[in-house]
Amino acid sequence: MPTTYYDAILRTVTEDRLIVEHQGDTLELPTFPNSKDWLSARIGKIGIVKFVPESDCWRFEAYQDQSLRRVYELDHSDRIGWKNDSKGDKWTTPACIVPGENGAFIEDDTEEVTIAVPPEFFDLCDRFNTTPERVLRAFVADASEIMNYAKNPRADGYSSNGSDERRLADDYLNRVF
Repeated sequence: MPTTYYDAILRTVTEDRLIVEHQGDTLELPTFPNSKDWLSARIGKIGIVKFVPESDCWRFEAYQDQSLRRVYELDHSDRIGWKNDSKGDKWTTPACIVPGENGAFIEDDTEEVTIAVPPEFFDLCDRFNTTPERVLRAFVADASEIMNYAKNPRADGYSSNGSDERRLADDYLNRVF
């Protein structure tokens, strides 16, 4: 059984089940308890159904662009094919991206930076039960005011943690530099 169904149509939702249509088949999949209320507004929408292994449940996410469809013959290595009304039928995105409104997305054009990190920073990260990479990525996103909206998703995965975090990162940079 696949762990992702693209172009699935949400047909109905019960207290603990998604009923979706995928390539002519009707699938009944366990979903998160109490998701009926917020998913009911998405009945009839087309989107992606993903398996969430840590919860042993399936999640439905409606496409931002309801004309979006997969074009499997364009798939190669780490890219997947799509078509929609605004961009036509011969374009791809990184495999981690479901395009947003009008097929929008931001390619990953990040650059690698290597720095030596002292043990105190590792200790700090351990106190928060996280990794140095995660802390630095979060700070970079907040300091750069990077927004990762569903309408225009980012392939690099960067996303601000909120307006307060952006303001505090800006305050820090203005004080130090």
